[in-house]
Amino acid sequence: MLPKYLNCVLSVFFVILCISSTQCDVSHIIGAPSPVVDPSTLDLLTRNISEYLVELGHGGSPQMQLQQIYSASKQTVTGTLYTVDALLSTPNGPQNCKIRVLEKPWLDFCKVSVTCENGGRYEVRVNTNQASHDISQHLSAPTYFPPTPTPAPVYYYPKPPQVSYRPNPFVNQLPTTQVVPPHLPKFEVKPPQPFQPYKPVYQPVAPTLPPFKPAPVYQYVAPTLPPYKPQPAPIPQRVVAPTLPPFKPQPAPVYQPVAPTLPPFQFKPQPTRAPTPFFQPQTLPPPPPPPKYDPQIDVRQDQPAKFGVPKPIFTKPPELNILPVDQLPQGAAFDAYVSQVFNDFMVAYKRQYIDEPHEKEYRLSVFKENFLAMNEYSRSDRMAAQYSVTEFSDLTESEFGRVKGHKGFNLNATDGVNAEIPKSGNLPEKYDQRDENLVTRVKLQGDCGACWAFVTVAVIEGLCAKRTKKLQEFSEQSLLDCDMGQKGCNGGVPPKAVQHIFQRQGLELESVYPYVFAKSSCKFNKQNVRVKVAYPIVSFHGASEDELARWLYANGPIMVSINSSPLKHYKKGIINPTPALCNPKQIDHGVVLIGFGVEVTSTGERLPYWIVKNHWGTNWGEDGFFRIARGKNACGIAKYPNSVKLADIENNCLLNGA
Repeated sequence: MLPKYLNCVLSVFFVILCISSTQCDVSHIIGAPSPVVDPSTLDLLTRNISEYLVELGHGGSPQMQLQQIYSASKQTVTGTLYTVDALLSTPNGPQNCKIRVLEKPWLDFCKVSVTCENGGRYEVRVNTNQASHDISQHLSAPTYFPPTPTPAPVYYYPKPPQVSYRPNPFVNQLPTTQVVPPHLPKFEVKPPQPFQPYKPVYQPVAPTLPPFKPAPVYQYVAPTLPPYKPQPAPIPQRVVAPTLPPFKPQPAPVYQPVAPTLPPFQFKPQPTRAPTPFFQPQTLPPPPPPPKYDPQIDVRQDQPAKFGVPKPIFTKPPELNILPVDQLPQGAAFDAYVSQVFNDFMVAYKRQYIDEPHEKEYRLSVFKENFLAMNEYSRSDRMAAQYSVTEFSDLTESEFGRVKGHKGFNLNATDGVNAEIPKSGNLPEKYDQRDENLVTRVKLQGDCGACWAFVTVAVIEGLCAKRTKKLQEFSEQSLLDCDMGQKGCNGGVPPKAVQHIFQRQGLELESVYPYVFAKSSCKFNKQNVRVKVAYPIVSFHGASEDELARWLYANGPIMVSINSSPLKHYKKGIINPTPALCNPKQIDHGVVLIGFGVEVTSTGERLPYWIVKNHWGTNWGEDGFFRIARGKNACGIAKYPNSVKLADIENNCLLNGA
């Protein structure tokens, strides 16, 4: 263990190193959690956690009650992840616990895990259709998302102690003894007990007041002043300046430097240290490989499905028949029409609001505000994009912020190499890298905020396909586990990820190092490397969108950043809002440009657009992609463009034997 003063010196050194670095910008990261400060959101979170704790008691876990929330944060991945530090009342007394609530709004799925300071850990998954009992009779919090089948609650019990044995070389010389493992109690699964709602009884108690004592009455008495006596005015005196001696300049002193006298140097021998004793570590078997996940399947590949055939995580919501903007009624007829659409929305998305006064009326008012905002996007886009009612249409802006995106980040590398823009030539009107088989499948990020890794890997995959004419998928999990300069599932910066790949000399394939939706221990093996990159990163300082299109056509994909606010109501088409609706300075999501084109709108206008690849699965947008206006920095898409340069070595991006 280092001395305290040495730890302090190292801390100051790392702070100075972080300040001097041009890439140490904490405020520009992807997927970082943000604190929950909205009172209405905190109140709703408190009620939901209280009901989830009751649900834990049905599975045989100790009955716990929420007493106080110290802090709460939210993080948007594929769904919403809440991390709450709270004080819980348990059978063993008050405990400080960490509660993690994972909500998938499009599945009506919720997973709750509680970890307390005494080491106890409990977990439950809740779904209104497939749970072992009727959840809707116990949950008083509103259910905002459509239910889908989820596994029954899973309870965790402490593992029995393991006894390790060391071989004895003198076993043949000693009498034979039999080692009996410790007796463990038989494991029994207790059936869930019937739910008994807790009804507190409050008895008003009149407070005990002290006896009344009248306040003393004070009477003001004016002080007695002496009689006024006028004073004679002072006689002014004449000021006489003092007599100074004549000035005589003095010569400046002359200084001569004198070297200090130092004692003679004496060599002091270093004390002889005792030799360090040899330590022989115990050889342990390698850990089992992580389970393989299919991003589009709800169950693991190495486990049988609990509900028969595996089903996709997300299915497209049903389409509602919404009138065009120019055909909407006005006045009271408009309110009646919105109420009718709201009722259809509740049936299509299986909304069941809690039995509270005015809850349905409040959600109807929120739905009306979102309906008006949807119409504003339709008018602003001049009918180029299609916006409609989605599963987010009854959520406020603060509630939608839990599932909207990630914290802002800076994709522009200050130490990057300026890209060599090709001269203007025969640039086609439409270009799509998917037509040339240069784009890999749309991946699913899942419950981990690692979109910084997906953006980096997507650009490398496109550049390798451009060079080898073969599609290969590389590992995001390798960056998530091994890049210690990032924050893992809590966010990161793509330029730093490229630097990490360059320093460790390569990246593995997705099939060798699969994605498991969470950060794990680093298992990087240099022998499995299949692609290497050059450094620094390629940057486009001051480049226009026309120059970006020429570079993309000649070289490959480009990573960009965007304000994702129009995606709340987006269905398909070209996103083309005004800066007032989509501020280009509020960047919160990273995507990849893979093509461009021009489309003639219904008004006869020629509208250039970008083709953009996302990583939210194929059931979002236009099969996982979306289009946005080109040439006007729509939603800040041309603010932070960057790309990667592959290493110029033989057989780079090629498999063995290819």
